[in-house]
Amino acid sequence: MKKVLAWVLALALVLSSFAMSFAAYSDADAVADANAQTAVRVLTALGVITGYPDGSFKPAKDVTRAEMAALVIRAMGMDDNMGNYETKYSDVAKSNWCSGVVYYATKLGIIEGYPDGTFKPNNPVTYFEAITMILRSLGYRDEYLIGSWPANFVNQAEELGTY
Repeated sequence: MKKVLAWVLALALVLSSFAMSFAAYSDADAVADANAQTAVRVLTALGVITGYPDGSFKPAKDVTRAEMAALVIRAMGMDDNMGNYETKYSDVAKSNWCSGVVYYATKLGIIEGYPDGTFKPNNPVTYFEAITMILRSLGYRDEYLIGSWPANFVNQAEELGTY
């Protein structure tokens, strides 16, 4: 796991040295922070961030649970345009843009729904949910971490230096 994380970080550093631009986004000038601009450039170049169909990036918009699942799937090198799948969640229709992503992210153990059988794809992703998705995509599983959620994933992220 540490080798994978080190490789991804090294690749990000190398790519950030290139003159990549996310000026193709109609609202790119809304990202004022230089560090954020670098992160957006790198993640765009890697295909992790793709923007919205209208050509915007929407940097001030909260990332939803479905969008975070798509980001993680893309970061894993998988195509997020997986088609429409029937999920086990009552609030993710087969026709929803995220049904394939939610289906595969669930199957891979990256995401979980709520006890009421919903996923709440349009809810903003919490920091704890995002950390959990990222670490699960790297192979960390609840049963192997000490403590209960979310502290177990936060502690692991701190140990890895990614918190």
